[in-house]
Amino acid sequence: YGIEPSKYLSDYGNQNYGVNITCGTLETAPPPNEKLDCITLWDVLEHTFDPKQVLKTCNSYLKDDGIVVINYPNIGNLMAKMAGKNYWFILSVHLYYFVPKTIQAMLETAGFEVVSSKPHFQWLQLGYLTYRLEAYLPKPAKWMGKLFKSLSIDQTLIPYFAAQTRVIARKVRSV
Repeated sequence: YGIEPSKYLSDYGNQNYGVNITCGTLETAPPPNEKLDCITLWDVLEHTFDPKQVLKTCNSYLKDDGIVVINYPNIGNLMAKMAGKNYWFILSVHLYYFVPKTIQAMLETAGFEVVSSKPHFQWLQLGYLTYRLEAYLPKPAKWMGKLFKSLSIDQTLIPYFAAQTRVIARKVRSV
């Protein structure tokens, strides 16, 4: 069961992967038919109008001891602080910004206990990373992109950290 605001992406997932994705948001989509074991909010919470209510809704959709996994840009991370107003996750579509302390407090209010909170690393193609770097260092990034492509290493996956945090929390009470 999934919810995706983009009609194109929800249709694509349903047609190509045979999954059950509803087009909408947590506020507009019908609730699942049965309680869930796990809910993921991957780069979602910072886009919502009422993050606390989203977490309370997740609580109501989960089985007892169910878990919620949240990935979010951590504005309190050293990289974010060093970037200041140029922090790459300061975007008009981000309605809220979080640090581990605020996420933990919201989760506790919503009936969860934090089990784990760690920096989130992902694997991205070297060519994609140099493309994204063009916004900050246009000439060197374009040069590196051409070099990596000529060496046929632009598709190489490398670990990448962008000051994001992944938190896992367990439902400890209904709210």
